[in-house]
Amino acid sequence: MSEMITDRPDGNTYYNYTDLNRVEAKAEELAALMTAEGYIVTVSVKKDWAQTDFPTASQMKRYLGNVKKLADSFYAQAGANLPRSMKFLDYRGANEIEKVLVTIEQMITVMKQNYRRCNTFNCGEE
Repeated sequence: MSEMITDRPDGNTYYNYTDLNRVEAKAEELAALMTAEGYIVTVSVKKDWAQTDFPTASQMKRYLGNVKKLADSFYAQAGANLPRSMKFLDYRGANEIEKVLVTIEQMITVMKQNYRRCNTFNCGEE
């Protein structure tokens, strides 16, 4: 999968099907990862956007809602700067959508690295 794009420059205002597919796939991946860690999240995704597709307002509401749902279920502050809607999306909003996903993935990785393991030699120790 492509890396998230979090550093679009000012003036880069296009958002196309590759962006939609990348974010949808990452949202699905993070939902599965979060669910496996006990943060039950269900997202509805479309990962087959084509260049000829024209997204509807309801599809874009679902798209942005998936990202918001992931943030709210794990770390709400991550989603504090998300755009309110996809209407008039600018480069800052596009960057923020993908930053939220990167932040959540990083936090899950750190959380898993800090698990305290229990085994025969240290079970019950403080």
